[in-house]
Amino acid sequence: MALGTYVLKQWKVDVNPVDDEDHFVVIHGRQSGIIAWLLNLMDIAATTSLLVSSSRLEFRQSSLAGEEHVLVPLEKLSSSSWGYKKPWGKAIIIFFLCLGLLNAIIPNIRMFVRISEGTLILIMLLGALVCGVIAIIYYFLNRVYIWGVVEISGQRYQIPFKRSVIEGQDINQESAAYVSHVIQALIEAKSER
Repeated sequence: MALGTYVLKQWKVDVNPVDDEDHFVVIHGRQSGIIAWLLNLMDIAATTSLLVSSSRLEFRQSSLAGEEHVLVPLEKLSSSSWGYKKPWGKAIIIFFLCLGLLNAIIPNIRMFVRISEGTLILIMLLGALVCGVIAIIYYFLNRVYIWGVVEISGQRYQIPFKRSVIEGQDINQESAAYVSHVIQALIEAKSER
């Protein structure tokens, strides 16, 4: 199942069922961005869901083009996995691109406005601080947590998630690991029966 990175809409995981349908894991995500959020309000956004009960795992993916459902009995799963990607490289590139832009623009201000050398240095330092803040915000909004399972046949399913500023949902490494632990416990309990 080919998936892009989704922002979290809902994240419920526990060793006891979290809803009326006997699900231990309920994760819903949508595509990122303001337009996707507005489409989500109208219930037409591209979404993905992961639902895990004591008997099966279900992936749901929907978009304007249609829907896809994958149901996998727990006894057909061999493992679960999780991980994360930190966008350090892109954040550093954004920081230096921003600095380069400042370096190109700010010295030219002196052609239009008479300012002292000290004021120009202060403006450059404040600009560098703003560039740093932009890079840090980019980093924290674009950390991606990847969760996945592998069927006995070798088929892999992975869902990459990142935090949602609008919905206020965030996960960390421990949350992603907890999903794998809960699902692995369900797999092992199912295979022991």
